[in-house]
Amino acid sequence: MANEKTEKETPKTKEKVQASKTGEEKTSEKSNDGKSLQAQKKHWRDKAKELQVKLDALGSKTPKSETTDVLSVAKDYARLIASGYTDEEIAFLERNQSKGQSILEVAKDPFVKGGIDTLRVDKKVEQAMPNPSSGSVKVDKKTWAEMSSEERKKNFEAHKAEWMRKRQKTPNLR
Repeated sequence: MANEKTEKETPKTKEKVQASKTGEEKTSEKSNDGKSLQAQKKHWRDKAKELQVKLDALGSKTPKSETTDVLSVAKDYARLIASGYTDEEIAFLERNQSKGQSILEVAKDPFVKGGIDTLRVDKKVEQAMPNPSSGSVKVDKKTWAEMSSEERKKNFEAHKAEWMRKRQKTPNLR
C-alpha cells in the first residue's frame, strides 16, 4: 500500500472528473446532432422531390386556353379610345378589372361608369377655373420679379411707357 498513491478527493479533483464527464457527453451529443442533421437533410430532400413531382403533374394539367389573346385585348383598348376614354379613365378601368374579365365588361359596370362620370366632372371643374392673372410684364424677356434692382431702375421708363400705351388702348369705362 505504500507504493500505491491514494488520491484524496478535493474540490479540484472533483471538478476535473466532472469536466471530463461533460466533455464526453458533449462529443456524444455532437455525434447525435450530426446524425439528426443528416436525417433531417435526407427528409427534406425527399420531401422536395415529392413536391416537385406533384408540381410537374399539376403543370401539365393547366389548360392552355386561359392565355389571353393579345390581339383581342388590343382591339378592346382601341374601342375604348375610339369611344372617348382618356388614359386616366382607362387606368381607372384597369384598377377595377378583375382576373379573367375583359376591360369592355368593366366599362359596362354601373359602379365603374359612375366613377368615370365623377372623374369627367372633376376634370371639367378643374378646366373651368380661370388661370391666375399675370401680374407682371416682361421686359427684355424677364419679369419684374426676376430683375435686379439696377435692372428695374434701368427698365422702369420702358415698363412705364408700355403700361401707358396699354392703358390708352382700353376705353375708359367710367
